[in-house]
Amino acid sequence: METEAAAPAGGRPDRPVEAEPLALLLGRLAEDVGAPAVLQDEQCRILAAAGGGERAALDPAHCHVTRQVTKRASSLRGPTRLDVGYRPPRLVVPVVVAGELLGFVTVEHPDPEDEELRKLVEAAALDIGLEMAVELRVQAILGHDEDDFFNDLLEGRAPPRLVRRGFKLGYDVRLEHTPLAVAAETGTERLEAIVRTVARQGSWGTPPSPRGADGTPPFAIVGRDDDAVLAFLPTTDAGSAFALARSALDQARLAGYTAAAGIGPVCCDLTQFRRSAEKAKWAARVRLVTGNTDLVSSFDDLGVAALLFQVDDHTDLELFVERWIGPLVAYDAGHGTHLTETLRVLLETRSLRATAEALYVHKSTLKYRIKRINELLEGDYQDPETFFNLQVALRIHQMVRGLR
Repeated sequence: METEAAAPAGGRPDRPVEAEPLALLLGRLAEDVGAPAVLQDEQCRILAAAGGGERAALDPAHCHVTRQVTKRASSLRGPTRLDVGYRPPRLVVPVVVAGELLGFVTVEHPDPEDEELRKLVEAAALDIGLEMAVELRVQAILGHDEDDFFNDLLEGRAPPRLVRRGFKLGYDVRLEHTPLAVAAETGTERLEAIVRTVARQGSWGTPPSPRGADGTPPFAIVGRDDDAVLAFLPTTDAGSAFALARSALDQARLAGYTAAAGIGPVCCDLTQFRRSAEKAKWAARVRLVTGNTDLVSSFDDLGVAALLFQVDDHTDLELFVERWIGPLVAYDAGHGTHLTETLRVLLETRSLRATAEALYVHKSTLKYRIKRINELLEGDYQDPETFFNLQVALRIHQMVRGLR
């Protein structure tokens, strides 16, 4: 009987339950009962199917009866028939290990008197549950090891041990790595799963990456750090890094994230991972703060924003901002106006029409604002030197306010 390993899920999107052994167990069950069978997690996402079992899958959105049956099976921890809304009827058996509901095994079950079929499904659900529990336990241990390894790598702790530990997890920190950071306006838990999935599909550079003893290429090292997800890519090929960053952003947006990505300098040895990662995060956060989330920037391409990364004491920067646009900032704060933003857009577009369109205001309103701006600044923003200093001051004001 043909067995399909469906898209893994399991409520743990970053480390899904391994589908292949579950598919084998489910295939054996489908052969024994002579009917389609499907395994779903506790949220009814398909983990594996056999014998065309996708058509037997539970769909809580299908009807209220399905929701009631799954709720009953979950609470009673025992088999339940689903007679309404599906043809033929289904037998739903919860997969429970140590009191924890891991999912449901569902098979077509036209004969309610067929006790032999019910016993076969219950026995299979027990075997499947044990396999799921072992897999989840292994993944929990590996996940803990990966988190510890990632944190130790960022802190530079025990370099000789990091190399050995990395090998066990599929990483080779002796290679040069390019850091990629993806920052988002909201939480990064799902974002980490997205970056991890995209990074695992990466093809690392030219020439091809060295391969490990088992013939597999080294994996990207992925983890969360503060408000960003970091991926250390085992390549020095900037094209590969930028392509992966754009792919991660595409997937993040499909998941509803407002996100931005940045690339840091290549890590040539273990002492450089932290500093390079910080620069990648800075590049991503600059894009996020300035609203240029469609662009993926390397740290070296940030210009003035890269200089700000080096500055720990912002006193001189604040004095510079106060000197050039302080009156505008103060006036906006006191009157609820938008003169600072108006000047920023005006200097970027260098066009009255484009500025008015960007700000959704009439030209006459814009001209009044410009007149007020010149009065407050006591000068002409079109003067070349003034123009340059105003641009720098506006950029510093925008980024320091958003990044610190």
